[in-house]
Amino acid sequence: MFNRKECGERILDAREKNGLSRAMLAEKLGITEKYLYQIERGEKGLSTERLVLLCEILGVSADRILFGNEPSEEYGAIAGLLNRCDPKKLLHLESIIKSFINAYYE
Repeated sequence: MFNRKECGERILDAREKNGLSRAMLAEKLGITEKYLYQIERGEKGLSTERLVLLCEILGVSADRILFGNEPSEEYGAIAGLLNRCDPKKLLHLESIIKSFINAYYE
């Protein structure tokens, strides 16, 4: 279940693990440092667009930020590889993965 205070705590934790100051992350997100502080305290929320950007900057999933769910090691490794891929090549990779899964489960 979503809890804004816990969500803010996870953002703070991820920011610190990435070695970013509040000012640095706020600048990357295009918001004020005060607003980011309020988000980390659970007093304010993020737009969908800023949530996606935050996840990209911090290298975490929205599922982790919003609900605290940790991906499995396998998922994390695959997601990390996909995050480093050229976006234009992701559609090709998606096609390959779908073909592999379909063949595997036939």
